[in-house]
Amino acid sequence: MKRLKLITALFLTVLFFSSFTEVDKKEFKHELHDKITTLIGTPGDQLVERTIRTEVYFTFNNKQEIVVLSVATEDYGVDSFLKRKLNYKKVNLQGVTKGAIYKLPVTIKKIDS
Repeated sequence: MKRLKLITALFLTVLFFSSFTEVDKKEFKHELHDKITTLIGTPGDQLVERTIRTEVYFTFNNKQEIVVLSVATEDYGVDSFLKRKLNYKKVNLQGVTKGAIYKLPVTIKKIDS
């Protein structure tokens, strides 16, 4: 009987804490998205001739700096722009996992003047 109570208590504890982890992950993703959007800023007119959709793969080093691994594009200008804006920029966020690979979809839209 004690063993059943122990297993039930353990199960409920794991279930309780895993629900908080999901909320924290969503908040972390939102904060990370906002930070990266701020870092990228707006590209100059010479870069955006059309709407560009790509994905940026990155990780974090020991100093919580973004390290861009690759940009899924054939356009050298877009690749260079995103790497220049993001590489080795420090982000101070809770929940950063060193060595984990993150994927961020990026859309750069042409703004008609």
